[in-house]
Amino acid sequence: MNAPIKTAALVALSLFVLGCHEIRDQADGSHTPGTETVDYEVMLGRNRASLIKLSLGMDKAQAMNAMGTFQAKTNDGNVPNPAKSEMTTKDADTFEILYYMTENY
Repeated sequence: MNAPIKTAALVALSLFVLGCHEIRDQADGSHTPGTETVDYEVMLGRNRASLIKLSLGMDKAQAMNAMGTFQAKTNDGNVPNPAKSEMTTKDADTFEILYYMTENY
């Protein structure tokens, strides 16, 4: 399986897993200049609606473009979209997992 397919598959899988995890990457309330800020519920709705735009074979930029890059305002600060990313390896392959929130946490 090539890297773009792995990225898209992991992005899709992580979308469903993220709803169970608490994410506070920007809990200090900071604002990323030039980034659209929306209400938390709007972010969840956009992310759910954007799931259909994902497909196998997408690279990271395509997946991020499909899901959108904005941030949500919460009581604890701003949450970026994607909410989190991490690198992991399996055997000789390296994966970047993008986490998007689709459910209230």
